[in-house]
Amino acid sequence: MTAANALTDPPAPAATPPVQLVLTTPIQTTPIQTTPVQTTPVPVPPASDGAAPHSPEPAVRTRRGPHPADPSQPLPTAAPVQPKPRRHPMGILHEPEEQHFSPALMRSTVVILTCLALLAVLEIWVWLTLSSPFARVSVTGSMIVTAVSFFIAGNTFRLRDIRRRVGNQARAGRIAPIDALSKLPPRETIQRRFLLGAVGAIVGVGTLVLTMVFSGDEQQGARESMVASVLGIVCAMLCFVGGTFARPID
Repeated sequence: MTAANALTDPPAPAATPPVQLVLTTPIQTTPIQTTPVQTTPVPVPPASDGAAPHSPEPAVRTRRGPHPADPSQPLPTAAPVQPKPRRHPMGILHEPEEQHFSPALMRSTVVILTCLALLAVLEIWVWLTLSSPFARVSVTGSMIVTAVSFFIAGNTFRLRDIRRRVGNQARAGRIAPIDALSKLPPRETIQRRFLLGAVGAIVGVGTLVLTMVFSGDEQQGARESMVASVLGIVCAMLCFVGGTFARPID
């Protein structure tokens, strides 16, 4: 190679380094599973007053009823429906529910007068039949005490029954609790009345039994005294029944 050729020939290309191939693991791609969306048709409600069917606009309801002349005045509201009062059969011994704690009037007076008449007839029979003054006084006093005590016990029994009924009505919400407390007597009053009736009944019946025992020693009027004592106990039981039918006396 001459110097002229070196000046005229282009330079030789530089040597390129060898390319090394690197094997890599191919990336595996998993396709995403998608659940198809199921669309259900929405039921369209029927058209109401003033709206067309299948209309996106809200239905306009037409108010029916009386309209006030002045728009500023409120619409009249219907009166609340009151429960119909229960009809009770009328009778001479019937007591209306709202008059349980009122003064004793005609129907309760009939029961009380019947008990007094029965006791008066029995007392007259005792004074006409018994000849012994001791038997007359003891039987008469015992009959009165026993009859009155049994009547008080029977009347208090009805008063306690009414107290329980009114309490149940208050718990059920039919009446206000404060109204129930204002109507009903205290529980201690009922207990004292029961105690009074029980003590009087025990004293009266005990006196009648003692009269029957001691009248057996007498020569005259022993059988009449025993019969009078038994009738006094029977009259007292009838007064107890009458007290349960009479209006509670407070």
